Amino acid sequence: MDPRHRNRRHQGRVRLWLGLFCALFTQVAAWAAEVTLVQHNQGLDRPVRLVTPDASPGPWPLILALHGAGDDPDGFRAVLNLDGPATAAGFAVAWPVGVNRRWQYASPLLRGPAVPATMPDGAPVDDLAFLEKLVTRLVADGMADPARVFLTGFSVGGLMTVTAGCAAPRRFAAIAVVSAGVSDTQAAACAEGPPLPVLFVSGDGDPTFPWAGFANARGRMLSRPDSQAVFARRNGCGAVGAEDLMDARDATDCHEGVAVRLLRLAGAGHLPMEGTGAIIAGFFSRFRR
Repeated sequence: MDPRHRNRRHQGRVRLWLGLFCALFTQVAAWAAEVTLVQHNQGLDRPVRLVTPDASPGPWPLILALHGAGDDPDGFRAVLNLDGPATAAGFAVAWPVGVNRRWQYASPLLRGPAVPATMPDGAPVDDLAFLEKLVTRLVADGMADPARVFLTGFSVGGLMTVTAGCAAPRRFAAIAVVSAGVSDTQAAACAEGPPLPVLFVSGDGDPTFPWAGFANARGRMLSRPDSQAVFARRNGCGAVGAEDLMDARDATDCHEGVAVRLLRLAGAGHLPMEGTGAIIAGFFSRFRR
């Protein structure tokens, strides 16, 4: 078969799959409240945008959404389009910002915006502590359901999502990683622990974090299938199935109530494809701690 024809057919299946997910959330909440919170950590006040559904009082299931390196919540919100499908499904969404627009997930694989060597309290940036304080506050204030806290992130925010999910698996009911995989250091840290549902959504044309992975002097990022395999082993899955007609690969025979899914977006690059926000909301809707 002509590879160009195969790719067009492949992309058509992905668009159909995305359309089906988007259709589940077409009745977007007509009204949603938005406030800006300030979360103090390590002597620094960090703003957090919080979007909540008006249809019902809290506590709501909560999604924390982490932007990529050099970006900010406004830019990430514009490309991910998560607020509509999330609030329609009853979720609140928190959009925090990294110090100097970057997250301290582990040994950095790529050079990016400079991060202070120390924070005002004299210690290195501790984004794990920041996220934990934010969730604890939202739970204590009656805004977040502690059994339904979720985490997603794009690019370097996706790497931060992996780090936080593995470090605090009992805090998060599930995680979703967009346009990123798992680094070699993260693979070691994530090898064991409580079961954690995971969704990977990536384009196979990503030039920044390639589908096949990459290595440099700073470390190595596993391929997307190998990244999925890290969590399949952690979650006691028996095998990883072949791609289905929707271009998704699911780990099978996992611990009860756990899913490990890899969604390949044919030809997509290093930005979330249209409908990714709806896919994430649909995936998270299945889980609770």
